[in-house]
Amino acid sequence: MSRMLRLELVGLVLLACTQILTEHRDFYEPRTQYGHYSRFHEGPERVTREVRVKQGRVRGIVVQPRTNHDIQPVDVFLGVPYAEPPVGSLRFSPPRSPELWRGVRECLEFAPVCPQVLPNLRDEVKPVRYEYLEKLLPYLRNQSEDCLYLNIYAPHQPEGQKTLRKYPVMVFIHGESFEWNSGNPYDGTILAAYGNVVFITVNFRLGILGFLRPGTRDDTASNFGLLDQIAALFWLRENVAEFGGDPNSVTLVGHGTGAIFANLLLISPVANKKGLFNRAILMSGSALSADAIGKAPLQITKQVAHALNCPTTTDSDLAFCLRGQDVNTLLEVKIHKPKYVPAFAPLIDNAVIPDKPLNLMKNPQLLGRFDLMYGVTESEKFHILPPVALLHGMMDGQRDEVLKDHAKATHELEPELILSKILEQYGDFSAGFTNDYATKNRDLVLEALSDSGTVAPLIMTANLHSRANPKSYMYVFSHPKAMQDYSGQQRQRTVHGEELPYVLGVPLDGNKYDLRRRYNIGETLFSEAMMNWWCSFAYVGNPNIAKRYPYLTDGLKEWGQYEIEWLEYDLQNQTYLNLTIPPTIGSRYRPEEMQFWNEYLPNMLRHPNKDIPWPIRPKGLRPQILDIADGIGRYANASTNRNYETYGIRYPIKFPHLTPATATEATDNKATTPDSTSRPDQETVLQPTTPKSSSVITMLTGFGVVFLLINFTAFLYLYCKKLDLKSKEAGLKRRASQKDDSKRAKSEKYENHYGELGYKSDSKPDLNDVIKNDKAYDNNSNFGRRSKLSRQNSGSTIDTHIKVREWIQQEIVHR
Repeated sequence: MSRMLRLELVGLVLLACTQILTEHRDFYEPRTQYGHYSRFHEGPERVTREVRVKQGRVRGIVVQPRTNHDIQPVDVFLGVPYAEPPVGSLRFSPPRSPELWRGVRECLEFAPVCPQVLPNLRDEVKPVRYEYLEKLLPYLRNQSEDCLYLNIYAPHQPEGQKTLRKYPVMVFIHGESFEWNSGNPYDGTILAAYGNVVFITVNFRLGILGFLRPGTRDDTASNFGLLDQIAALFWLRENVAEFGGDPNSVTLVGHGTGAIFANLLLISPVANKKGLFNRAILMSGSALSADAIGKAPLQITKQVAHALNCPTTTDSDLAFCLRGQDVNTLLEVKIHKPKYVPAFAPLIDNAVIPDKPLNLMKNPQLLGRFDLMYGVTESEKFHILPPVALLHGMMDGQRDEVLKDHAKATHELEPELILSKILEQYGDFSAGFTNDYATKNRDLVLEALSDSGTVAPLIMTANLHSRANPKSYMYVFSHPKAMQDYSGQQRQRTVHGEELPYVLGVPLDGNKYDLRRRYNIGETLFSEAMMNWWCSFAYVGNPNIAKRYPYLTDGLKEWGQYEIEWLEYDLQNQTYLNLTIPPTIGSRYRPEEMQFWNEYLPNMLRHPNKDIPWPIRPKGLRPQILDIADGIGRYANASTNRNYETYGIRYPIKFPHLTPATATEATDNKATTPDSTSRPDQETVLQPTTPKSSSVITMLTGFGVVFLLINFTAFLYLYCKKLDLKSKEAGLKRRASQKDDSKRAKSEKYENHYGELGYKSDSKPDLNDVIKNDKAYDNNSNFGRRSKLSRQNSGSTIDTHIKVREWIQQEIVHR
């Protein structure tokens, strides 16, 4: 055999070995941004040890995180049941513990997600949002009512190891909506391997199946989505130690609506006294948000019953009818509601949520027993506006409509008055109608909605918690991506959800999977720092503990910028960590705006007869006239080639526009006589004549008269508007100063309010009235009044081995 042939054979052997090692490392096909597994390769060398739980034995798969760094493998268990399938007679019922199984359950694939109505991609044309949903939605299409499963990501522990290490447990509660999404798409492999934690994602009932009240009484058992989460926490307390988790060190991590769920669990007497968790991280949400509690649950129940021809005479008859419906029929029920109000959300039910969240959170014994970390991005409501408004800005009418609709959904009182106060607080129109007037309107709306819907409620939560527990930490995620999104759009402000990939370690993914191109080296190191802060808080309730391992990303000079002390939040300094590169310490985030939403506006609506000090100095006056000549979409003082800025990117839009020179030329051409145009030797400088001067004077006089009429009309309109607002404010003051004679009068007024709209207790709702009038929705002020906080302090105990449904019935049904 020649030497050349031997070398070729050796090369082939080495190539084959390399291929085998590569296939051994890559256990699954390409995934989404959050790491969705599409398929696992079978093989005895890749499965985990058998883990024995209360219901039987399970086996998962060992996954080596696909990074450019050598980090430990992870044991992954997908689709582990934590409750009995809520089907048949168990629909619209509290969950119960799963049945026992024989043999070994192979937990290698995701379980179906709970039935849900997915958003329509055709209605979403914002490029970045479209791409995100395009990746997420395919993994939500496998739906079934048999959906109560969780996924476990734990540091690998080899088979035969006698003593298992115990790691802190992080239970992730997904967000996006009360009506759709799942825990499946959120991959905890890198976070578990890097931070030495057990990361859990949970699926739970959503929408009509999770938050419809299947009865007409205030104390009807409901909040099944929240009860599912509690059942998952009970299952983890009994079984997570077998996976290497510490049941005495559990941290809830909620994002968006998931943060609302986590906050509600902190103050729920059904969950917070059972030792199910020790601390929580609230990312972009809190229970004090206006949409955290569902509005008018009785009216929504009647709408569902009316649509499905179900009786409402008794709760049992209604529940029996609802359980007999096809699941797709339930999902197709259309709920008529005001804009920006969720159709289904957590409810005050006298058990899981016994009172308004604010009343519960004022009790320091409830909220203060848990360590808390929380934070926001800079523009939490960026995706709420339509794409055209985001790209090109908003006219005054569109701006006012959005703000009034949002005021109806959140405060329900005097939307016109609230609108005027918002414009005074956020509007700075001293420069008049500039070229960026439309984009200023858009930014005003985004700031107002973000502050009102997320930031101000979270600041109030921080103030309440820091009084009861010094382990209170706040952050503001303000790092814009160094590289553009796929759409080419680059924003100047961070938007909702942009911090989540850094927490999950997405920038550390290997570059051969085409993800590293979206993050540079600095952002990879930034992701390591964020994972260290989050995991440190999960360990001891303090993000400042010393890093146990060196950074994986090269950059010795950059490591030092993350050696920063994250100071505790307190009511006086309101210190927070500004999460950017490099991170900085800030204090009193948006103080004037927070004072406006948390103090001035509520006090004005609650005590209109008092003089409330204005939180900031007056800004410029609002312009009175908007020139919309030349058609819709033409803005005053628009240049010939005007650019509209959208968070950093500029979209050139050209409008036909007459310059002063062309305008004069056009006027002169109309006034020129045939004789003047027929003389080519005439001088270029036109000689004024008496008839022409007269026509010019007449034209100028006409323009002046028209201008005065327009100004007078505008002044008259604004004056009438001002009188209308004053009259409404005066009416509000009179109503606030009046005292009801008795609770019976209040109740009759409440019933009459809904009776005018067809919402009578003994009849089905008139849907036409519902559509025409938004005021059919209350803020649950009349619900749950019979709930007593003394129940939370009761000394009753529950046997941990009782079935989940039984202890829930003790807490709910028998109250």
